[in-house]
Amino acid sequence: MVESTELRNLAEKWRTEAKRFRQFEAHGQAAACEQLANELEAALAAWDVSPLTVTEASEHSGYSEDHLRRLVRRGQVPNAGRRNSPRILRKDLPRKPHSRDGSGSQDPLDFKEQIARSVADSREGGSDG
Repeated sequence: MVESTELRNLAEKWRTEAKRFRQFEAHGQAAACEQLANELEAALAAWDVSPLTVTEASEHSGYSEDHLRRLVRRGQVPNAGRRNSPRILRKDLPRKPHSRDGSGSQDPLDFKEQIARSVADSREGGSDG
């Protein structure tokens, strides 16, 4: 799974590449790298402030809906919605510390990847147990 920090690092790498291109007077390539970095950073900024319903937040965080509602009620997680219709910004989402990579994030793509690998292994006659 790709974490947002990895994507932020990618944007920084593109900026470094732009500097390198400029050293060789490849200004078009440098501008393209900078544009890509800008677009990626803008997309990440929008992603961070996108509000999730409590159900969606539960799916991404690994915490139950009840627990997340409790955190919002107590003010431990900011409410980006209304009183009886709370929303949680992605950047404020608590992460349950039990993922494979130790980051605590629970991306549904992880589970899809596991399923895909399982299917591929079963077709190849492999076993994971």
